[in-house]
Amino acid sequence: MKIFKIFRWYPVVSIFLFIGTVYILGCITPGYSHTAHTISRLSILKYGRIATINLVQLGVGALMLGIQLAQVIHAKKRYRQILPFFLLAAACLFGVALAPTNYIDRPQELIHLTMSGILHFVAVATFIVLCPVTVFTLVHAFANDPNWKTLTTITIVMALVSVVLSLCWLLFFILDVGWFIPNRGLFQKGIALWTLGWMLLIAVKTARERT
Repeated sequence: MKIFKIFRWYPVVSIFLFIGTVYILGCITPGYSHTAHTISRLSILKYGRIATINLVQLGVGALMLGIQLAQVIHAKKRYRQILPFFLLAAACLFGVALAPTNYIDRPQELIHLTMSGILHFVAVATFIVLCPVTVFTLVHAFANDPNWKTLTTITIVMALVSVVLSLCWLLFFILDVGWFIPNRGLFQKGIALWTLGWMLLIAVKTARERT
């Protein structure tokens, strides 16, 4: 059925939609800077509702991708190995969407975090901490399928770079590094694009496998 073919490509569309929406909102939102402000800041500004919906739709796309990927991988326990990463990613996106960030521009302002801001931070931190574990099971599934084995190294590199850069982001912010503060938004978007690029590669291959 045609509707299933459309859903097959939704994760690909979702990634482009997310990137495009973030870029456009960042350009038209008063007081927002793509360089200085993180993606989450968009959710508490003029077009916050659109930014929140954008996070949710990406979460739905991640969840759909995990389910579709598990269906095309030829490996034992494929659902147990593949779904954890995408469930974690979706949960993080839903979490940051439901718990918007606060106006935090300097580390000294962290003491003023509201409950929403704390939950937002917990959602992001949980993803960073659990990401290596879920990627390990994902890589194991790739390694057991000759058609996907070439993506094992790419996936490991993606995870390592993403986690290391995310930890650097947190460290630089907490230490109030001079050059970093006015460029923290650009730094974060670089991490996001790196991860989404990997996700896009997986999404396109998965969609083609399901033809």
